[in-house]
Amino acid sequence: MKPYLFAILAGTHKHRWKNGVCETCGQTHSPHSFIDGTGVCSICGFSCAHPQGFEYLTEAFHRCPVCNHSELHNPSSVVATHDACCHCGVCDHDITTHHFGSDGICQFCGYVCNHAGTLVAYGTTQHRCTFCQWVGPHDFSVVASPLVCKHCSSCGYDLKHDFTGNHCSTCGFTCDHSSYEWKHGICLICGMQVCQHEFDPADLTGGAVYCTLCGSLLRRQGDPFFCTEGEYMGSYYHTSGNEVNGQKIYIRYREHKYINDDGVLVDVGMIGYQYGMVALNITTPTRFGGDYMYTCRGLVFSDDPKNLPINNTLLSGNGKYIVSMRQYNLDGTPRSDEVSYTSPDFPTLYGVDRDALISM
Repeated sequence: MKPYLFAILAGTHKHRWKNGVCETCGQTHSPHSFIDGTGVCSICGFSCAHPQGFEYLTEAFHRCPVCNHSELHNPSSVVATHDACCHCGVCDHDITTHHFGSDGICQFCGYVCNHAGTLVAYGTTQHRCTFCQWVGPHDFSVVASPLVCKHCSSCGYDLKHDFTGNHCSTCGFTCDHSSYEWKHGICLICGMQVCQHEFDPADLTGGAVYCTLCGSLLRRQGDPFFCTEGEYMGSYYHTSGNEVNGQKIYIRYREHKYINDDGVLVDVGMIGYQYGMVALNITTPTRFGGDYMYTCRGLVFSDDPKNLPINNTLLSGNGKYIVSMRQYNLDGTPRSDEVSYTSPDFPTLYGVDRDALISM
């Protein structure tokens, strides 16, 4: 007897499955191991014909209890109302949940959502329907009132102004500062500094200094100096360890910056290392990582004082008072004469002489 015939009789041959039946011995394969979602047996290739029909699985799918294959419901009758979708003729189940596409139309019954009372703001340019998840642009109309730039008539969203100074570039509203919070000297509407801050010169010899007009704290108790001008406004202090390349950093205690949060003036003042002034007193030619060495004496405001570059970039830009600066080759020979630079916007320092501050 040939070996393969003996193997067939003994049941030790390798089955050659085709759609659930061995072509060699005629045996039917069981139990099947169905591949998830396909209804096909991974061993013998048998394809399930779903002999027991389908049963309800979710509001979107029904499934075959034999092979676990799932399919979308097949509506046999359509309801197409806000609260009901259709009836599935395959699994005999009433479907109440709509299955909306991005256009707000149900893919099963064709119901078109009207978004009535279900729109909410979805950012500054769009709103979203909480029922069908459709997203569309705001239906804006210009309001141009002190607190509202534009209003969406569909979802009720109020767009805030985008002020440059006291003028909104979006709706054209110009703030006349008719409503402002004098406690901080900041306009409640547009955020501009309304109060120009005045103080009693006699207070400079004492501790804390307050504005005699609006009451703002100009100098904190114990801080050596303060500024009242524009972006430099605030009280400055130095503590041990606040240095860059051995040069003192004076940190601004309070930025005096406020935001308008739905009509409430919110102080966002404490800023740590985000802004400060560096006092440079480098009298020996020193290399700071580049190809040259420098000496430099001056004061520089910076929003990143810990990483202030010490090179020729200090001789341009805002917030700088450079008494003297000189560039050297790495062998110590001068490459330039001593130069100075003071930016037009460098503010008055109250409470200290700026030249004295350099070497303090």
